[in-house]
Amino acid sequence: MEIVLTPKKESSEVAVSVTASQKEFAPFITAAANAISNEISVKGFRPGKAPQQMVIDTVGLDRVLHKAMDDAIPHFFAKAIIEKDIEIVNRPSISVEEIGIDTPFRFTASAEVVPDITLADPKKLAVTKRTVAATEDQVEQELKRLAKMRGTLTAVDRAATLGDIVTVDFQVKIEGSVIEGGESKNHPIPIGEGRFVPGFEEGLIGTKANEDKTFSIKFPEDYGKQALQGKDALVSAHVHTVQERIIPELNDEFAKTVGKFTDLNNLKEELKKNIETEAKAKEEERYIGELAEKLMENSTFGNLPSSLIEHEIDRRMEEFARMLAYQQKTIDEYVVEHNTTTAAMRDTMKESAEKQVRIGLSLRRLAKEHQVEVSEKEITEEANKQLEHFATADHAHEEINPEELRDYVASTLKNTKTLDLLNALANK
Repeated sequence: MEIVLTPKKESSEVAVSVTASQKEFAPFITAAANAISNEISVKGFRPGKAPQQMVIDTVGLDRVLHKAMDDAIPHFFAKAIIEKDIEIVNRPSISVEEIGIDTPFRFTASAEVVPDITLADPKKLAVTKRTVAATEDQVEQELKRLAKMRGTLTAVDRAATLGDIVTVDFQVKIEGSVIEGGESKNHPIPIGEGRFVPGFEEGLIGTKANEDKTFSIKFPEDYGKQALQGKDALVSAHVHTVQERIIPELNDEFAKTVGKFTDLNNLKEELKKNIETEAKAKEEERYIGELAEKLMENSTFGNLPSSLIEHEIDRRMEEFARMLAYQQKTIDEYVVEHNTTTAAMRDTMKESAEKQVRIGLSLRRLAKEHQVEVSEKEITEEANKQLEHFATADHAHEEINPEELRDYVASTLKNTKTLDLLNALANK
């Protein structure tokens, strides 16, 4: 078999020209004739037993050659890319130049390939790991958060003020019409937490149970829904209850209610450890991420396959669609609200998607150069851990595709090992 690689100028595509000799192609013609003889009736022969020439005479040479070609192309193409050590990233387009029963079989497959990469030396990446420590202010803020979580609500017969929870029925109107999502019943509103449009929570200050109040608000210029940006609106509210949050005092007794702590200092020490553990994990994630970026920035690449970039954009669009689904919205609704198009959205993602593709290719090359592998045992053990989250084996099989889970686990484990390797090399 002869193989000729022809890179296409200014492109990530390579044309792989393959010539299989008549002798190499002949077994595929024989196999094709045998397969077809199983599907047809040839007088005097059992299915699958008719001679090759009789099958050709019965169905025509074109049908036999077409079947042989369909089976031969994947076989010879796979051999070609393995022999030439190239990695294709999309489905190839095929052009057959010569095919016959007594001739060589020639075809050209054009596909985008992983570009040549000259990888930077991980030992020379200049990334500084920051020292992290929990501050007293962070510990105090966490204490206050815990106290607030354990606070109790008590109905009060007084005017609402900052910190109270006011339960109301409300309507928000613009030019006399209730806006989409601008109406709710028995809605608890914490005053002073900034969860609502500026002016909304403040407008309820001074109200009492069973009172009605109407007040104006203005939507911010950068509000999420473009149609409401900068608009003046009128809020009509009926107050059902005003509740005061009673926050427990931060003392030794409070510490004992949180867990098995001897006193407040013991609780503070544990909070400090937890804050530092979380901060160190975040810093490690940032550090590894910056290492990967530096590896990419200091490496050189051939032409990037556009299909990889488009695939990354597809992934991001799907992720965004899932996020919108949680808000009971669709991409189509989003583009209308924000006066944009899906094409424009994809265009804004292109630069960061290309960067992510470069990082991914850099890590892939690093893994290849250092022969990073994941064993079947590791994959099985991690997959079993994932399945433990399901109540029963039947439930797991209903929710999870075993092959997809295996591929996901294998990819995740290899990525983790590669990042660990990068970390180790950079700190030698």
